[in-house]
Amino acid sequence: MSLTVIIIAAILLEMTSAVMYYSAKNVIQNMIEKFMQREMNAITLCIRNKLIKVEATIDNMAWVVKEELNNPDSMFNITSQIVDNNPSIFGTGINFIPNYYMQKGRWFEPYSVKRKDGNIESMQLGSENHDYTNAEFFIMPINKNEGHWCEPYLDSEGAKAIVTTYGVPVKDYSGKIVAVVDADISLEWLDGIMNESKGYKSTRRFLVTGKYNLLAGDDSSIFRKALQELKNDDDKKGYVMIKDDDGKDFHVLYSRVGGMTDWMLINVLDDNDVFSKLRHVRLMLLLLVVASLIPIIFIIYRSSRSLEILRKVNEEKERVTGELKVASQIQKSLLPKNQIKHEIGRAHV
Repeated sequence: MSLTVIIIAAILLEMTSAVMYYSAKNVIQNMIEKFMQREMNAITLCIRNKLIKVEATIDNMAWVVKEELNNPDSMFNITSQIVDNNPSIFGTGINFIPNYYMQKGRWFEPYSVKRKDGNIESMQLGSENHDYTNAEFFIMPINKNEGHWCEPYLDSEGAKAIVTTYGVPVKDYSGKIVAVVDADISLEWLDGIMNESKGYKSTRRFLVTGKYNLLAGDDSSIFRKALQELKNDDDKKGYVMIKDDDGKDFHVLYSRVGGMTDWMLINVLDDNDVFSKLRHVRLMLLLLVVASLIPIIFIIYRSSRSLEILRKVNEEKERVTGELKVASQIQKSLLPKNQIKHEIGRAHV
């Protein structure tokens, strides 16, 4: 009965510990979602601030190019100044419609880029081998008649890197679009932003375009699983739990960057990094319960053994007493009657 009481008490204690654990886990879960959202807001704000500066610069340069349309050779100076005065811009080009300047040929694309050594290189990039008229950064700003961020691509001729480009149409004084001025942004710059201000070491961030092309972050299995959740959500904003190939849990928060882009930011956090300390505390409590039960169970066991031994001794004593009584009765039954009387008489004397 004592052992039963102890077991019931241990079960109640473990149930109390479990209720406390899951209550604390729910509180932490809500805190983590808010914490991740604050991190996301900070990263989004940083990205948008950078992009707004690029957009404002190129929007203003469209007016400068308009003023200098009569002087095609000045375009190289314009692109060079844009790159030199804007650290966020990796390269800049002015892409004119085919044959706009007959003396320059069909393709005229003044382009300037800042190399790794800090020097700015300017060149006439357009040619039959580099037909920018088929590129998204040229076609979409003209079709939309407004600024446009294009999908990432490898520029093997000018930037010689994987970039994303913001382009703005340039109009002459009659209102006709005659060129697109654009700015290239290095994806290395975006990768740097993704790694800033991490509250947890396991935090992984990914930046994707509206067509789900990766702009920043590592292409991994956990990214593809998180991306699948994003694709299934029309709002492109949410908080979900996913598992990796090994069955580990991850928290995923995603939302739009906004502004003139269709980009989306994904934040992934390892569940073990969040709840490892809480699970450690619960395990320690469980071990303490078990450790406290062991000596009590041992004492009950020893007491039970002692009682069992005492019971057996008493049973043996009763058995021996009974056997002696039976033996005495047998002896008396074997004696002659007159001897019995004599024995009785002697007893009276």
